[in-house]
Amino acid sequence: LIAQVNAGFRDAVFVSGGMRVERNTGVTGLGDIATLPMLGASVVRSFGETTVKLRSAYGKGIRPPQTSSRSGTLLGLRESLYSAGLSPEEQSGIEVGADLFLGRTFSLHATRFDQKASGLIQPVSIQFPSLAADSTPQFRRIVYELQNVGEITNDGWEMQGAFTSGPWSLGATFSQVDSRVQKLASHYTGELRPGDRMLEIPKHTMGVNASFSKNRWSTSWNVSRASNWINYDRIALASAFSNNAKPLDDFVGPNLRDYWKTYSGVTRIGARAGFLMGRGMTFSVDGENLLNEQRGEPDNITVLPGRTISAGLRVSF
Repeated sequence: LIAQVNAGFRDAVFVSGGMRVERNTGVTGLGDIATLPMLGASVVRSFGETTVKLRSAYGKGIRPPQTSSRSGTLLGLRESLYSAGLSPEEQSGIEVGADLFLGRTFSLHATRFDQKASGLIQPVSIQFPSLAADSTPQFRRIVYELQNVGEITNDGWEMQGAFTSGPWSLGATFSQVDSRVQKLASHYTGELRPGDRMLEIPKHTMGVNASFSKNRWSTSWNVSRASNWINYDRIALASAFSNNAKPLDDFVGPNLRDYWKTYSGVTRIGARAGFLMGRGMTFSVDGENLLNEQRGEPDNITVLPGRTISAGLRVSF
C-alpha cells in the first residue's frame, strides 16, 4: 500500500511525503508488516536566467534476503551453505543538496548524504570438512554461509556538473564515500570489525564525458575511474591455500584480515564516432577500454575484457 502527497507554494517551496506499507511473510525479524516513510522538501529561487534550488530528503527501504544462489567462490570451490532466518537488509538516511542552473548552458549539483544500513548480507567462509567413516577429514574444504553483518554507515558527497554550448557538451561526476562497520550482528563470524571500511567499496569515483555533434558527424568520449578500495589479495590467498601446511583456521574469521589489500584503481577510456549516411542510416565505431587495462579490479586475480573495437550500421525507420 502506497500513499503520497505533493504540495507547492508560490512555485517556490515544494514538499512531498508518503508512506509505503508492505506485508511480507518471508521477512524475519521485522514481523509481517513493514512501514517505509519518505519525506522531501525543496526551495527554488530564480534570478533572471539563474536558478538556485536547495533540497533535502529522508527515506527508508528494505530488501528481503534473496532466494537465488549467492554463493561465494574461493579457489574454485563452489559449495555453499545458506543460513536460515536471515534478517532483511534495511537502509535509511537523509540527504541535503543544492542545484545551480545558468539558463540551459550550465548546471551544477552537490549532494551530501548520511545513511545507515543494517542487516547487510555477506557470504562468510566457514570450515566444512568431509568426514570419513572413522571421522577423520579427507580433504581441505572451505564453504560459505550467508550471514547478516550488522550496522553499516555510509556518508559522503556526490557532485555533478554539465556544460553545453552549440555542438559541444561536457559533463563530469565525482563522489566520495566512507562506508564503515558501525556494529556487528550477534551471530556474525566473519572478519569485519567495528570501524572497518566495507570491502569492495571505492572511496572515490569520477567520470568525465564530452561530445561533439555537427552536421552528419558526431563523436563522444568518456573517462571513468574508481579508486581506493579494500578487497582480498586473491593471489596471496590462493598461494596460501594451496600450501597444505597452512591450517584451515587461516582462511576463516579474523585471520582473513591478513589477506586484505588496498587497490589504487584503474582508469577506463571509451569513445564513439558516428556518421549519418542519410535515409536513416548511421555508421558508427565504438571503442571500450582503450587503454587495454585488464587487471586491477575488483581484485588482482580477475582478468577483464581488454580493448574492444566494434563497428556497425544502424538503420531507423
